[in-house]
Amino acid sequence: MAKPTEKITLGIDVAKDQVVIHHWQRDESITLNNQSDRIRDWFRTLCGPVRLAVEPTSHYHLAVVETALA
Repeated sequence: MAKPTEKITLGIDVAKDQVVIHHWQRDESITLNNQSDRIRDWFRTLCGPVRLAVEPTSHYHLAVVETALA
């Protein structure tokens, strides 16, 4: 039997050193270092379809977007 999944909506504020991710369904936020490996490890904890709203700052959002697409 398939595991039920929830639709996940994330609001992400990106700065040079940190990424603040807000999970709308859970009303929870987490702050990560803006490093591809940290972001990748966190994305791997999610299960289900994910929607992102990203507030970019200069080019610093690229690590988040590229990791999410991968």
